Amino acid sequence: MSDPIGLYLHIPFCRHRCAYCDFYTACPSPVRIQAYLSRLTQEIEEWGGRIDRPIDTLYFGGGTPSLLTVNQLNGLMTAVQQSFTLLSDAEITLELNPDTADKDTLAGYRQVGVNRLSVGLQSGDDRALKTLGRRHTAKQGAQVITDAKRVGFDNISVDVMLGVPNSDEQTLEKTLQMVKTLRPEHLSAYMLILEENTRFKARREEYRFLDDEALCQQYLRLCERLREWGYRHYEISNFCLDEKRSRHNLRYWQDREYLGLGPSAYSFLDGRRFHQPANVSAYLQGEETVYDEPGGTLFEWLMLALRLDEGLNAKTLGQRYGKRFSDAFISKAQALSEQQLAEFDGTTFALTEKGMLVSNSIITQLSEEDLYENL
Repeated sequence: MSDPIGLYLHIPFCRHRCAYCDFYTACPSPVRIQAYLSRLTQEIEEWGGRIDRPIDTLYFGGGTPSLLTVNQLNGLMTAVQQSFTLLSDAEITLELNPDTADKDTLAGYRQVGVNRLSVGLQSGDDRALKTLGRRHTAKQGAQVITDAKRVGFDNISVDVMLGVPNSDEQTLEKTLQMVKTLRPEHLSAYMLILEENTRFKARREEYRFLDDEALCQQYLRLCERLREWGYRHYEISNFCLDEKRSRHNLRYWQDREYLGLGPSAYSFLDGRRFHQPANVSAYLQGEETVYDEPGGTLFEWLMLALRLDEGLNAKTLGQRYGKRFSDAFISKAQALSEQQLAEFDGTTFALTEKGMLVSNSIITQLSEEDLYENL
């Protein structure tokens, strides 16, 4: 059997743009959504005829995929199953906003094959949710996770935001207590970044933003509490129970191949990176794919691997690139280890949580060609 790939299907529609969001989104309407799903189905069928590789992870991302009805989602699932070999143990994830799904809808998603949810919780504090521009309350967030468990979901991820403007220590504490009570199998924690073309950026004088030190303290506090509760910190922003890592996202971080369909979706296949333009109208008209730089390079792998607790491994370095750590690398690695920014045992180099906070700087330090020599 050919090596499996991951399949990402982008659902770009959102009813409302959150204050921090700079992702490409489009306004929904029944006619527009139906036209989009018809085009996406066509593209699924076209790609299924081009490549003969099974799918081991399927991810519905957005946007707000939970705006789709159960029947609409089932239509996409059917197209995937008819066009590709979807493995029986495939991880099938749906991103979901708490204000878009009730218990019956969740049961329907489960019935058509979704076995993992990614819930945009963001905070356990209602004031923080309002500041972020979220449309749900903390109570609704907790309820949708409770309902999901009741209808059979046993692999639920939640997103939380660190550094919410105008927040204080109690804001994060409410979120942590909700996580402790609900005990989702996976958690993604993101530090707020002031992105261009966002409401926070345009109206930044109206908010009190945390400084870098306070934001770092929130991150380390969250890491400590989750560790106490049995979560594995396996990636800079991601934590899991019982080894329920995001198998789909691990493809990205391990620099393995995947196919992304829909406007603004990116792909990495046969050593090539390509993407679809971020424009629904152009997508409906069949706008051509944009090809980017080749993927799978040594330094791309390095940048991604350092996000994971597994870090850089000498064996993988040798197998993939025919390289080994040079004496100069070993010297830098030992110095970073002495600063408690990393751990290095001679064959594996991995960042500590303190090191993860300055990962960009460390990646820059380790991106010099003379740090890796031919075997």
